[in-house]
Amino acid sequence: MASVAGCAIAFGLMFLLHLFGTMGAGDVKLSAAIGSAIGVAHVLPMLLIIAVTGALFAICKMIYARRFGRTMFGVAQFFYGLLPGQTVPQFEVPADNSITLPYALPICLGGLISLLIFNA
Repeated sequence: MASVAGCAIAFGLMFLLHLFGTMGAGDVKLSAAIGSAIGVAHVLPMLLIIAVTGALFAICKMIYARRFGRTMFGVAQFFYGLLPGQTVPQFEVPADNSITLPYALPICLGGLISLLIFNA
């Protein structure tokens, strides 16, 4: 039951990000699979570890692609859109793959770190 609940919670939280257009459907399913492996007790810390891992990957990618300012402006627009009375902007995935980050990398690394920490 802990695996099923971990899967459901990870899926639900990541699906909310998918609805905003910030997460792909494959990333949602991958997170759900890792959530089922780690169990319900450690899903929220796992998602935090994945978020920190993703932030580190994203910062490195922004610096490498020389898009730090533009990307941070988009992040600010997203969070501004979450305020009451505002609308969340929909972002298109850029055609240039050199400026995007496949989030499966931070999910896998963050999930592996979580498994090592919580199931050791």
